[in-house]
Amino acid sequence: PRSRAWVAWAGADGVVHLQGSAAPPTRTVPTTSSPPGPVAVAGDGAVWTVEADGSIACVDAAGRRRRLPGTPATALAVDASGTLAAVGRASGAIDVVDLGSGATRRTLEGHTGAVRALRLSPDCSRLASSGIDGSIRIWPLQGGEPSRLDGHLDTVLGIAFSPDGATLASLDTGRSLRLWNAASGAPLATLKSAPDAGPAMAFDAHGLTLD
Repeated sequence: PRSRAWVAWAGADGVVHLQGSAAPPTRTVPTTSSPPGPVAVAGDGAVWTVEADGSIACVDAAGRRRRLPGTPATALAVDASGTLAAVGRASGAIDVVDLGSGATRRTLEGHTGAVRALRLSPDCSRLASSGIDGSIRIWPLQGGEPSRLDGHLDTVLGIAFSPDGATLASLDTGRSLRLWNAASGAPLATLKSAPDAGPAMAFDAHGLTLD
């Protein structure tokens, strides 16, 4: 996943690799899981991961470690400022958590099974979520009802906003790749992904290709 100046990827050895324009330009962060679970990177280079036991751990740019209290997580997204996180649960609930205090600001409910992926829009005003129920939701974080995007027949493993926030991409376990209008929820295209494509997705800087 991308977080402003950072690109991060996790290896089977439990190490998260970061590459970016901020100093240092590259660094590695060991985790306690092999392979690690969902990874999120704040704009300051702090790395947040879901560990094997479902706990959420953070390693900041100075190497300091801490854990976030709460029930086990299944998905994670962190805003660019590193002050707010969305935490998916096996119940289908999503907690919006203040990372400074660890307090839950609000709980979003709608999915009928475990949440598998979370992604914040580039301006951090909306949160996209997907789960084993095959549905996608886009939540306005300032309040209001979410839009629901239906069409996948399998668990949706990966989601990604385009850089302008106008398009959402989604990928399910059946390798169906779909593009949606992120404002209206209207489907734009249905494609087939490569057989070896992983669930982590990101648009390029121009919004023309998916990695």
